[in-house]
Amino acid sequence: MRRRSLTPTLVGLGLFAAYALVTVVFFWPWLPHLSDSLIGPPGDNMNDLWGTYYVTVAADPRHFFYTDLIRFPEGTPLYYHSFSYPKNLAIAFASKLVGSDRPTLVLLHNLTLLVSFPLAGIGAFYLVRHLTGSITGALMGGFIFAFNPAHVAHTSQHIGVASIEFYPFFVLAYLLALERRSLRGVVVPVPHLLSGVFHRVSYGLRRRSPSDVADWLAPCRTDRLSGRGGGGHVTGYRADGRGRVHQSIRVRSRSRA
Repeated sequence: MRRRSLTPTLVGLGLFAAYALVTVVFFWPWLPHLSDSLIGPPGDNMNDLWGTYYVTVAADPRHFFYTDLIRFPEGTPLYYHSFSYPKNLAIAFASKLVGSDRPTLVLLHNLTLLVSFPLAGIGAFYLVRHLTGSITGALMGGFIFAFNPAHVAHTSQHIGVASIEFYPFFVLAYLLALERRSLRGVVVPVPHLLSGVFHRVSYGLRRRSPSDVADWLAPCRTDRLSGRGGGGHVTGYRADGRGRVHQSIRVRSRSRA
């Protein structure tokens, strides 16, 4: 009995080790720099790291969804910000144990990106094996799903979109619940689904037309800035030493009739 109970654990550990080894091969050039550089060229990944910093260090629990670290001094709401909630919370918890200085946060941020590959591979392995009964097919399916080009590409820029590891577990748990006709089993897939949804909730809320996005981002409170009515346009941003992003604003007066 003990031997049988250990077998699934050993299989899972073996799969994790195998897919982790493939991850090392894929990202070998980045491994020496995991604590001082983000994976990928500068871009949206810098916004993701700011989200990690905010949740872990800078957020005020009393008004989590409002900050003056962006668009200082007015501040801005963060309801639409692209937080990757499960990973941000995991990093925040880990930082309590290992620290929250900048190199440590960068390391934890990069590790949460890389761990999605072996976890996605394991989930896809069990799903494909359940559907086909083939171990070889399951191994290949896990590799194809975990290391598909879109996943690799988004790992360098979008932590939320790159978090695909939850979906195979959700699909497998859902299929098992249907096959066993178990109402209790229906509850099992819910955490996996919610974990995936929370990674993309802000992206879904922000699925607007380009003009809507521009209208939402660009206007500023010009009555407070200029003391008169007018159109305000954000012309640039600069960061100070405290992590705050200041906006440069050009105020345009309305033409009077």
